[in-house]
Amino acid sequence: MSYFEVHITMTSKSIGSKGQYQVSGQEKKHFRTMDEVNKFLKDRYGKSKRSPMYIDKKAGGSEKVGYVYRFIDADYSHAPVEKWYQQDWVSITELTPRSPFKKK
Repeated sequence: MSYFEVHITMTSKSIGSKGQYQVSGQEKKHFRTMDEVNKFLKDRYGKSKRSPMYIDKKAGGSEKVGYVYRFIDADYSHAPVEKWYQQDWVSITELTPRSPFKKK
């Protein structure tokens, strides 16, 4: 039975910054079905802008592996409120557990 792993790399930079995005965290989630994955992504990102994310293949070409979600985030726990641009790189992989027993 296979399952799905969602790997999220969170990146951010200050609003108005000309610098590059910095990795601010990573997270992994596991789901039994793609419907569960889609529900999780909709609940987490809502209508945030998203672009497809690709990875280069060794044999040439590329393969779609997920999405980059873009939005503005803020920390309301401190005054003054600090805001930043955030991009989350979200890859989705279908995994199939291997049996611990070898066939002869």
